[in-house]
Amino acid sequence: MERLEALGYPVVDVPEGACASEEAAVAYLVDALVRTGRVHPENAPGVVQRLLQREAVGSTGIGEGLALPHLSTAAVSDVTGVIGRASVEIPWPGAFDGGPVRALCLLLTPLARPTDALLSQQAVIRYLLRRRATDHVIRQRAYRHWEAAGRPACDDWRFWFQAERDLIGRR
Repeated sequence: MERLEALGYPVVDVPEGACASEEAAVAYLVDALVRTGRVHPENAPGVVQRLLQREAVGSTGIGEGLALPHLSTAAVSDVTGVIGRASVEIPWPGAFDGGPVRALCLLLTPLARPTDALLSQQAVIRYLLRRRATDHVIRQRAYRHWEAAGRPACDDWRFWFQAERDLIGRR
């Protein structure tokens, strides 16, 4: 979930009680936006309702434990987001891979700027894909380091760290 933190949205830990359902998790994240002053309290119930209506049209569970609930709304004047890290798995009916969710990136975009909706979702997806490609390269390098060390029977992170250092040029 640290991957999502780099997007610049506030990060909140979603307590177990708010992980009982997608409805509870969405309501908790909208409340977090209210607590941080990003959504006015009087707009929160409508935002939650419309997010859940959007979810009913098609799941925003994009797989691998991630959901990207999003909504274009007059309740915000700028792209607004919050990242939730679930303390336990959240059942997410209709998720792409059928699995539960552990991380959520909830996005609200201005109704008057429809392009912002696509661009903000694209930014999240691009970031995750870029990060996944980097992780793949690191994994390959770490494997080569492990092989070069004679395939020791250990779960040693030093090979991963060495591969990371290789990529960023530190030795």
